[in-house]
Amino acid sequence: MAPQIVAGGGGAILNILSGLSWVSFPEAGAYCAAKSAQWVLSGSVVMVASTPLPTLAATAISITLLIIHTRRHPDGYVPVATIRSARFQTATCLTLTLSAGYFTLLFVIPQLLITRALWTKDAAATGQLVAMVLASLATLGFTSIAARLSRTNVRIVLVAAGIVAVLAAVLASAPVLLLAGIFLALFAATSANATQVIAATASVPEQDKPTAIGLFTLLYLLGGAIGPALASALVL
Repeated sequence: MAPQIVAGGGGAILNILSGLSWVSFPEAGAYCAAKSAQWVLSGSVVMVASTPLPTLAATAISITLLIIHTRRHPDGYVPVATIRSARFQTATCLTLTLSAGYFTLLFVIPQLLITRALWTKDAAATGQLVAMVLASLATLGFTSIAARLSRTNVRIVLVAAGIVAVLAAVLASAPVLLLAGIFLALFAATSANATQVIAATASVPEQDKPTAIGLFTLLYLLGGAIGPALASALVL
């Protein structure tokens, strides 16, 4: 939509969230946290554009206060033992990156199909839907055999799929390659979500595993907030 907004001389982008951004339920903690993060990120994007220096100063202060609070209360909502775990950091960072990449290409690929391949909007939407269905089936197949592979080999597959997906979006003009990009991006993100949660919680103390799983899920969902923002920047 960004090109149409620019061509029309301006407009507005409505980011639809949820009432659960402000109200939390025990059975939906990760979803509520993700929606709150999306709300904060949306406001931050606006504030950075309009008042960058005060926004950056406020961000620095907030991060400092959070670090102080975490040091004083190491067994809070996010225990220090969890966030200091190298396995947890690696698995969550990989999953967040692949998730953000997928949600970025989710909005970019249709536009590329229209501009590069000269497809209609309906054709681009249909083609992407088919690619995403096939990617979901591929994820089911991959996760069913992932336990037989080493952790390193699983991550090699995920990283390779994510990189090829981005390269397809950057370099390709052929429709089949662009659709392969969204196929690989979705495959990488959902497979990471399914496989890396085990790695992320492997070295976390047993009493902290529920929190670690919730935080892992939150970071995966956070990719859904980062991706559209990146897509808008890329299209603009």
